[in-house]
Amino acid sequence: MTFILSANAADTNNGTVTFNGTIIDTPCSVDQDDLHQTVEFGEVSKAVLENGGTSDIKSFYIVLKDCSLDTATTAKIVFNGGTAAGTNSELLALNGAASGAGVAVKYSGSKIKFDGATPAVNASLLSNGDNTFSFSTYV
Repeated sequence: MTFILSANAADTNNGTVTFNGTIIDTPCSVDQDDLHQTVEFGEVSKAVLENGGTSDIKSFYIVLKDCSLDTATTAKIVFNGGTAAGTNSELLALNGAASGAGVAVKYSGSKIKFDGATPAVNASLLSNGDNTFSFSTYV
């Protein structure tokens, strides 16, 4: 169920307040700070990537907040996105002129797939309260 409400100021449309949100029937919600993340790799030299090299490894986290085990006791996290050709859906394609490289993400030491179906985190047992999932990524 999604709700969107809008309220206008009393006189001559001087402003608008918009309320967005979704009521969900799940054991947890995703922390608002984790909904839209940016991982900065900076400039990565093509020479570093030659012969199987990688950029520096960066970390990011997804926090499931306020989990209550009354509804469910496990969580599954799935990623999707445009993948680089010939990578078995394990590398995200890069935008722009760069070619022959992609972005990899690992969970518990294993590369995840970006096919929208294969779970990166599959049936992970939840704890009451907050649950943090740590990922590493590199070019």
